[in-house]
Amino acid sequence: MSVLDRIARWFGYDKRAATTTDRAGWFVDWAGGGGTSVSGIAVNNDKALTLAVAYACIRNIAEDIATLPLHVYTRDGTARVVQSEHPVTRLLAVSPNPDMTAMSFRTALTGHVLGWGNAYAEIQRNIAGEPVALWPIKPDRVRPFRDSASKAVMYEVSLDDGKRIQLNSRAVLHLAGLGFDGVVGYNVIRYARESIGLGLATEQFGNRFFGNGLHPGVIIKYPHALGEKQRINMRRSLKENHQGLQNAYDGLILEEGGDVVKLAIAPEEAQFLETRKFSVSEICRWFRMPPHKVADLEKASYSNIEEENIWYVINTLTPWMVRW
Repeated sequence: MSVLDRIARWFGYDKRAATTTDRAGWFVDWAGGGGTSVSGIAVNNDKALTLAVAYACIRNIAEDIATLPLHVYTRDGTARVVQSEHPVTRLLAVSPNPDMTAMSFRTALTGHVLGWGNAYAEIQRNIAGEPVALWPIKPDRVRPFRDSASKAVMYEVSLDDGKRIQLNSRAVLHLAGLGFDGVVGYNVIRYARESIGLGLATEQFGNRFFGNGLHPGVIIKYPHALGEKQRINMRRSLKENHQGLQNAYDGLILEEGGDVVKLAIAPEEAQFLETRKFSVSEICRWFRMPPHKVADLEKASYSNIEEENIWYVINTLTPWMVRW
């Protein structure tokens, strides 16, 4: 390395700054992708994280990958030698930029690729061309494409002020999941929209079912017609004194000969817990996640947990480790 190169390396941060980084908002505004499911629930990357099993799958894989060592190697015959002084080693193993640790950076990017199918980081270089920082870019702001003339892969990035810039592949670290064009991965949340929508719809049903407290199948019969004011007072009394968990199973006092007839719970309502169990297994399939890793221990036992953990490392983590 020449003297000029060494000087350039020392002063690289000031000479060539990153162009895409929104340093105030890396970890927000994850909305994008998805759509409305048949269940009527709008599903996007942000909404999907409110479903516990989807959040758990993404968090577990992202954090497990981020805790593994990631080094730079060179070949020495058939052996690999760790290059601890290589500039990229510091970025991957210690800190990719002045504001992030390696753990938070790799967790964020792995979380991006698990949801969007793609993760991007701008490679900031000094004037000598050496990488000095990695800055995450939100996947919903990036559009990969091939240049019509050179056929090289390019990245169009939308900035905070609405402007768009283009970066070549040398300036972008691109981590892609399953995809059939060799460049862009599929948006997993978009493809799993119906499965996630069912889980969210079932969760909303349960919340409303228990939040209402007074089951809609309850009928109050009177031997004579009630006046408008009497009906309004009865509805107000039921809501104030018997609706909600805090008033569940409280005694009901009726006047003027009123009688309560409680209808049986409809079968589809009684089955919503089974539907929620099925939803957990369904989401686990999308992420190739053993159910016990998201605290579903219904089929777990002392004899199969160890095998399931080995399966998780080989079949779930290894493909992402290879991509990294």
